[in-house]
Amino acid sequence: MVADLDRPESLRRLAGLADGIIHCAPPPNAGEGDPRTRRLLAALALRGSLPRRIVYISTTGIYGDCGGAWLDETAPPRPATARARRRVAAEAMLRAFGQRTGCQVSLLRAPGIYDGAERLPLARLERGDPVLLAEDDVYTNHIHADDLAWLLALAWFRG
Repeated sequence: MVADLDRPESLRRLAGLADGIIHCAPPPNAGEGDPRTRRLLAALALRGSLPRRIVYISTTGIYGDCGGAWLDETAPPRPATARARRRVAAEAMLRAFGQRTGCQVSLLRAPGIYDGAERLPLARLERGDPVLLAEDDVYTNHIHADDLAWLLALAWFRG
């Protein structure tokens, strides 16, 4: 089935089709809230057969710039960008949907995703050029796509 979260009419057939949903669509690049998640949840609620679980891939960007401080998922969101605020809005909509319907909602807050050597600056590394100047270095966090897929499977089966 082909559906487009930006075209509500394409979502009508979603309701009742699956026991679970993996939601990894990002919010739009502009605007307030996350209309894509809102449309998805509205479509899922059209029929009496709701999914039993939803796993949403959000972002660690909801924490804002933590200045290198260590934190975990219990830290309150402090989104510093409009895009991160849209992710926080999506998380809130999903939590509310779960509370209202009994659907189990799992949120995975993924950092920057990379997928392997093809994205590394190999020529630069082979020459020994610095990737960053010391004064440009920052704390950051990344996850390999395969590791995120493994965590997604764990969230799917264990919540």
